[in-house]
Amino acid sequence: MTALLSRQLGTFSLAALLVGANYGLGFILGTAEKALTQGVAGSLYAVSTGLGLFVLAGFARFYWTQQEPIWTLLGRRYGNAIKLFVGLMSWSWMLGVVAAQILGGAFILKCLGLPLLASLISMAILFAVLALLSVEKVGHIFKTLLAINSIVILYSLVRLGGISDYIRAPLHFLPALESIAIPQQVGTVLTTILLIPIGMQFQFFLVQSQTIQKAYRACLIGGIILILLAFVPSEVAIAARNSGILPAEIVGKEVIPYVVSWLGGGLHAPFGIFLMLFLLCSALGSGSGLLRSMNKTLFELELFPKTDRLRAILAFSNVILALAIASRGGSIIGLMVSFYALYVSSVWIPFLAYLLDHNGQFRFSPTSIQLALIGGSGSAITVLMTTSIVPNSILWGSQQLSILVIGFSCSALGFLLGYVFDRKEFRSAEVTGILKAEGRGQKAEG
Repeated sequence: MTALLSRQLGTFSLAALLVGANYGLGFILGTAEKALTQGVAGSLYAVSTGLGLFVLAGFARFYWTQQEPIWTLLGRRYGNAIKLFVGLMSWSWMLGVVAAQILGGAFILKCLGLPLLASLISMAILFAVLALLSVEKVGHIFKTLLAINSIVILYSLVRLGGISDYIRAPLHFLPALESIAIPQQVGTVLTTILLIPIGMQFQFFLVQSQTIQKAYRACLIGGIILILLAFVPSEVAIAARNSGILPAEIVGKEVIPYVVSWLGGGLHAPFGIFLMLFLLCSALGSGSGLLRSMNKTLFELELFPKTDRLRAILAFSNVILALAIASRGGSIIGLMVSFYALYVSSVWIPFLAYLLDHNGQFRFSPTSIQLALIGGSGSAITVLMTTSIVPNSILWGSQQLSILVIGFSCSALGFLLGYVFDRKEFRSAEVTGILKAEGRGQKAEG
């Protein structure tokens, strides 16, 4: 995939791309949604993305040297079935994020007066249509809109008098986490941090760094920037609530859209509507970009021929699945992190095995990797579906932690069973070889 890419990104260009891969509508609206009930602790997911970039720095040399996505690396070592399995799990977590983007964008349209169901369908259609446009035509426009929206949101914090609270937010953050149950904290933090080092988007940017040193620096700078940005949406939500500008019936997903419209004079003022449309366009950029990545993943797995007709069919098929997930509702961040957990609990143990194998420390067979993937992904998908349908089945009060614990456990069990099976096969072949050798020796003596 990346072998032909030029090493063209400097430290700050790469840092900006790494930040942009995390900082989108889910980050902004999801953090504000959590902050409305959890205060500054609502920034937990956003802070975790910054910590994830710090962890990514530890993998920078490996990705910069190898260049290929992890499904290609594992597939080359352990077989095409592994490549397909890992690639499909990567596709699955992006599906969850697209669903979260649809959900967030729908609440922007809802603020503008459109019914929620119509808003969800409209966002899904717009995502699919924009996903079919050339990246060069729309990419820079959406990045500019996101930057403008960030400035608008930051200005709203100034207008609401929340700058002093924002400056103190990092000091209040850890004490505020006491309001969130520890299993929920662990589920969010662990899942988010573990996703970033194995996410295709981050690998794709790292391999374009001019030097490995610049890749290290970009990860660290990007992590710091994300942590600083993490407290902006939460403090906007807190300041808006404390100032009394929020209607009593407002829900968390509507906080940022409402505040943005308030800056422009309200929901019925032309400038207020204009600012909300700007925010909506950022959502369209994030969602359509992820849909393109999903299509690209499926094409790279060589599941379908690369034709314009099939690209359109896949875009609309993917967005229909995402729409079905989004229609169930729930929190934006909870939705994203639950799908992160699918990928993390399925792929991390096979990936660690590959790293040990790659470094020559151990040798693992395709059987172990296959059973680890099957055990991890099968159990993780089962837990996600079961806990979504029957919320009372959630363990420790955290869907994400439930998926992680059961998924990792089954993945590890599958890996160990494969390892034991391979050892028995090896031992059986070794004994057979010895017996054959002894038989040939006896014939020679006779």
